[in-house]
Amino acid sequence: MEANFFRCLAPRLGETLAGRRIDRIFNPAPGVWTFKARSGAGSYLVFRASKKGGLLFISKEKPANPPQPTAICMWMRKRLEGRRLLDAFIDWQQRSIAWELSPGEGRYLLLNVEKEPALVDELPATFGDEAPWPDPQRVLTDRDVWREHPQISPALRRTIGALPEARAAAMIGALERGGCGRFFVYPKGENTRGGEALVWRLPDPLHAGREEQAFDDVLTAADLWGRTELFPELARLAVAGELDRIKAQRRKLKRSLKKLDAEEDRMRGFVAKAEEGQLLQGWLYMFDKDEKRSYVDLPDATGEDVRIQMDPRRTVRENMDRFFKLAAKGRRGLGFAVERRKALEGELQALDGTSAAVQEGKQAPRATGEREVRGRLQGLQVAAFRTSDGFTVYRGKSAKGNHEILSRLASPFDLWFHAANGPGAHAVLKRDYPDQDVPDSSLAEAAALAGLKSHYGSAGKAEVMCALVKYVRKTKGAALGQVAVDRVEHTLHVDLDPSLQDDLFVC
Repeated sequence: MEANFFRCLAPRLGETLAGRRIDRIFNPAPGVWTFKARSGAGSYLVFRASKKGGLLFISKEKPANPPQPTAICMWMRKRLEGRRLLDAFIDWQQRSIAWELSPGEGRYLLLNVEKEPALVDELPATFGDEAPWPDPQRVLTDRDVWREHPQISPALRRTIGALPEARAAAMIGALERGGCGRFFVYPKGENTRGGEALVWRLPDPLHAGREEQAFDDVLTAADLWGRTELFPELARLAVAGELDRIKAQRRKLKRSLKKLDAEEDRMRGFVAKAEEGQLLQGWLYMFDKDEKRSYVDLPDATGEDVRIQMDPRRTVRENMDRFFKLAAKGRRGLGFAVERRKALEGELQALDGTSAAVQEGKQAPRATGEREVRGRLQGLQVAAFRTSDGFTVYRGKSAKGNHEILSRLASPFDLWFHAANGPGAHAVLKRDYPDQDVPDSSLAEAAALAGLKSHYGSAGKAEVMCALVKYVRKTKGAALGQVAVDRVEHTLHVDLDPSLQDDLFVC
């Protein structure tokens, strides 16, 4: 993050988050942190520590997260969650901001865009000290000028090098005075290593061929730049993590199948004991009922002697009964093994399909078990469904349930469905992260679920709106469940088959 952009951003971050409480902390990837702050505009403070790609922005959308928190994330949660961010202290030239915290371990939360977050009791003695601005000529000629003047960033040196001397001097003078009027975002392109967020417009030689977006608000600029730079990367990591999870699950299923092979061999050995039991039964009259032996040699149907190994602690009759019981156990075990093999091979086939979909860039949804879904819906007037592609869909059972979906179950990047031109239930399709692809089949099924519980219910067809949850807002003073939609992504026309509800119903 460029230092002069940080100079404008940090005070806005400080005032926006002042008094907010940290509800939750996530560590989506090495060096990437998400701090969920209660209430206010924007819920997530997103931070990436990197010398060349540091990011800091407030977003309404939570980045994708791994299934399990890291050890350092758990350490930070224990010490930070529930505490409030108070006054902010800024060292913009070093691209650092520190919030004083409500009482607890560590007085300050220190964020430096080059380093991991830190909890410290004292800030460095030089924190906030500003180096003077150098002469423009030195900026152009001294490659090490940034060592004494950290505000002279590589982006600034490149820009000044492309300007006439008079314009370069004027630009440095404006930056020295701390101008924070307009903000320019240049997303990463095919011929650039990364995007940039700046407080100046790039001159023509540097601007050529690059997309430019201008903003009056630094928070909006930082949010767009941060999401553009970070969220696709986290989505790729989520795909890689999903592939690793699939590989591990596949190995586990293969081990289970191998164990099942051994168990089936053992059960077949039990079934074979029936022949020994029948042979003993045919010659039982020859033995004393209380006689105990380690083995017996008996002729089979061909006249050949067969040695039958027995438990010397049991009588001959008890050994015979035991052989029949083992045979019955083996037959039951083989029956169970057939069902178990069918289930394991089905899971393996499903994993192979999921792996292929992930590798094609169609990230599958993270599996949510029925027990977990039931736990989330406990006490709520909401039904849960699972699409044919594995996405969870929540649908309100009443006006209260419609309200509960948006207020308690939905994330800003989830997809909301509602019948067009009339009353109906809210349906929300859950996604794991903002850029997750949803197949058309799941979109159609979610739309149909919304249409079936609407004024189209008996019509056979329905027109259904689809929007991102972040564009659906509860209207102040309106009845429970009534909303306003700021932007509809698209409208779907779907057939309504009542059996779909039974087929997809979870709980």
